[in-house]
Amino acid sequence: MSLWFLKRPKTIGTIVFFVMLTIAGIAVKLRYEVIKENEEREMSNTINIVRQNFEEVFKNCYTSALTLAMTINDKGIPENFDKISQQLLNKNESIDAVQLVPNGVIKYVYPFEENKAALNYDILNANSSVSYEAKKSIKSKIMFFAGPFQLKQVGIAVIGRLPVYKNNKFWGFSAVIIKLETLLKQSGIKSIDFSKYYFQFSKKNPITNKEEFFLPEKMDIQNKHYQIVSIPDGDWKLYLIHRNKNVIIEQIYTSLFLGIFLALISGLWIYSILKKPAELQQLIEKQTRKILKRETEFRAIFNQAPVGIAKIDTMTGKFITVNDEYGKIVGYSTEELLNTDFQSITHSSDLELDIQMMSDLKNGLVNDFHIEKRYINKSGNIVWVNLFVATLWKKQNIIINHIAIVEDITEKKKAEEELNQSFMLVSEQNKRLLNFSYIVSHNLRSHTSNIQLIADLLENSKSKDEQDEMITLLKKVSQSLDETMRNLNEVVNIRNNINLKIENLNLT
Repeated sequence: MSLWFLKRPKTIGTIVFFVMLTIAGIAVKLRYEVIKENEEREMSNTINIVRQNFEEVFKNCYTSALTLAMTINDKGIPENFDKISQQLLNKNESIDAVQLVPNGVIKYVYPFEENKAALNYDILNANSSVSYEAKKSIKSKIMFFAGPFQLKQVGIAVIGRLPVYKNNKFWGFSAVIIKLETLLKQSGIKSIDFSKYYFQFSKKNPITNKEEFFLPEKMDIQNKHYQIVSIPDGDWKLYLIHRNKNVIIEQIYTSLFLGIFLALISGLWIYSILKKPAELQQLIEKQTRKILKRETEFRAIFNQAPVGIAKIDTMTGKFITVNDEYGKIVGYSTEELLNTDFQSITHSSDLELDIQMMSDLKNGLVNDFHIEKRYINKSGNIVWVNLFVATLWKKQNIIINHIAIVEDITEKKKAEEELNQSFMLVSEQNKRLLNFSYIVSHNLRSHTSNIQLIADLLENSKSKDEQDEMITLLKKVSQSLDETMRNLNEVVNIRNNINLKIENLNLT
């Protein structure tokens, strides 16, 4: 087979060219899909941010309209309309004007001079579009944003009307006016890169049932890439349109030419290699045998080692390869470990130290490190290990992956813990014994002193009455000594009773 390759360098070079060309085609296709997905995501993020800004504007407007409605007293007459309206406009940059519309007729406006042309305008009996959207708000009993349309007081605006009810009877509207220019500014439409995208804003005319567009950009979207979101507060549609329909194709031209170039270079390179005589073939076979031998040796060591060995992606912490012993130590199968990372099975108390040491390894401060840490196995039990980590592969001074070797020291840790507990128990018992000796010494000293004193007095007494009195005192001291001994015995019994229950007492 090798001789066949050596005798046909042109054929093999041509085959390599087409194989590489196929691979390049697949790579270009994947890049196309990635670019397209990124483009879709970018457009989706942009249009959704604008939609959220619209919703935020409408929420603020609803709050303002509700506040304005609360100025209407039980008799249906607004109180402090101008003062409250001024405060609302000062606090909400989205609003250009406010209105109160009792029975569908505009009677109160602010600012007055700019909007007085709209006074006494009967919106319920106005043109079909205006009245239709006003009646729709009454029917739904929720705030609805009508328009955009031309105002009586000049300008194009959106009007949010909140139906107001007094004593379960329709009183009129609390309305806010948002000029179209203000709405576009607050929504963030004017802040995007117009060299790449542009927005369009539309609404279906309730009378003609035709879609109407309100922004100056052209709406020739037949050959354009665009996304649409709905804004239900006003039955609007918001379009985000890409200016260049071939933008994705243009981005993959370079990749396509590079793929063809690499395929050509690969074919020529294979052709030049295969022109060399059998010496090159022998060298390749020799190196292949060395690699296979080393791989076999490494595989044997890897699989039969009495410690856990794992190859880990340094950037993500995910397991790339693990041996069976590693799985036995942490209690997971090889397949389960390959679908997780070392952070997921590390005890939370040891994770910070582990991550800090890994950070030092990534930053080149150390080439390897050794720590004792805990894993949480599949059953939820703690497993203590000796962990040794060392750099395995670097690329341009960036660590790509590393090797982790773990030794199970759980039993050793348990023995240490039991030894520490035994030491603490002995220490505690020694303290208790010392304290008890102090108590015995203190409590018996007074009695022995009394007995000695009475004995001296009894020895020196001259009369029988004095002797009888001393004997009486001696009996009392003997009784007191006996009581002390019983108390000390009770103390010993209490301290040796491990089943005592401790209860809190309310001393007050």
